[in-house]
Amino acid sequence: MLYNTLMITFAHAGEAHESTAEATKHLFTQPYLALPVFILVVIGLYYLLKAFRVADSTILLSELCLFFVVGIGAYSLVPAVSIFALSVGIGSALFVALSTLANH
Repeated sequence: MLYNTLMITFAHAGEAHESTAEATKHLFTQPYLALPVFILVVIGLYYLLKAFRVADSTILLSELCLFFVVGIGAYSLVPAVSIFALSVGIGSALFVALSTLANH
């Protein structure tokens, strides 16, 4: 009963997925769900590092690394998340570079 319910819930265009893992993968590769999940992961990483009293510069570098890795890695699965991650990462890096130059 539960299996059939999951297949109906996660199916698309009249197709039923063979496994729950395949259905879940399909669900999380949709941009309307993947992008908010990615944003929540970025926010969660920020608060997790803040909880351990990590320096702000280390948090920023960690976030930039996350943007780069997700931007490159998610290109074939979810292009919308990849474009968002690369755009925000490059923009943040440019902002940091220009603000550092302005302070010196």
